[in-house]
Amino acid sequence: MENPLKALLKKPKIEVLVCLPSKGGQENKRLKGYSLEGCFENFLETTDLSKVNVTLFLDAKAPDFLYRQNHFPIIENHPEMEANSFLAILDYVINQKLSKETILYFLDLSTLHKKGWVDVLIESFTLKEADYVTLCDSRDRYQGSEASARLFTTSRSHWGTIPATEGLFATKMKTFSKHLDIHREFSFQREETDHAGKFDKLARVGSHFIGSIPGWASSTEAVLASPCHPWEECFNKIHI
Repeated sequence: MENPLKALLKKPKIEVLVCLPSKGGQENKRLKGYSLEGCFENFLETTDLSKVNVTLFLDAKAPDFLYRQNHFPIIENHPEMEANSFLAILDYVINQKLSKETILYFLDLSTLHKKGWVDVLIESFTLKEADYVTLCDSRDRYQGSEASARLFTTSRSHWGTIPATEGLFATKMKTFSKHLDIHREFSFQREETDHAGKFDKLARVGSHFIGSIPGWASSTEAVLASPCHPWEECFNKIHI
């Protein structure tokens, strides 16, 4: 019989909860060569599947290739509004009875990653400032009067405190559970989640947010792409 401690250590440390891009994001200008299929292939190529569980939350408008794939389980999620979809994902997470140390990664499928991002994300939670983490970077973080940040390092990345993040974030289950009412509040009876309002309130209750420098992930919306990496090259070939 396998040692229980070894079995525990082998369990995936990250639960990745993947949804489709919001309607607003779909309408914005994307990086050259963008396709959702290319984003999915990038995710497959860069993700260490031995350390994560991945669940896809899809609706009736999801591309056929996602229903044809056999890598990850699918939860059919039919709310038309992004906020209702997010609330359904919250309910799913709570019902999974996850360990309080499990890392939850809320992800939009249109996001790109660098290979190695899984270990980078796990490392980020060794920092006491890591209540909420994003692997995305952006140019506008370094502009204006509020651009100053405290900097930290782990073995694979630099990190900086940030005033907030958007819908693409990671947090531990224990933090998520503590703030569940806040996460619900800013999606309830809305078409789109009020991310700015949510993270402002999380900051007021003492939460800290950090982001990797430079980004280990990137939005594919051109104006929000993480600097210092040729993300368009991810779309050069599609093999699915």
